[in-house]
Amino acid sequence: MSDAEQNPHFSYLMNGADPVRHQEEFLAKLSRLSIEYKIRIGGCGCCGSPFLQKLDAETGLYEVDERGDGLIFVGQPRGET
Repeated sequence: MSDAEQNPHFSYLMNGADPVRHQEEFLAKLSRLSIEYKIRIGGCGCCGSPFLQKLDAETGLYEVDERGDGLIFVGQPRGET
């Protein structure tokens, strides 16, 4: 079972939609917004409080972290190949 399927916060939003696809589409759109505005969303490691940080990447994608309850932005810094 995927993180999206296990996450109870998605259940009321789904209305029969595929939760994995729904989560992937959301993360892809969020990634595009972050790249466009050069802002990354992060969170405190102990309490999960969100914060905004300057994003220095031209490409990348948000992914669910290993615990399944947080996001990380995996990107390539500008000027690196």
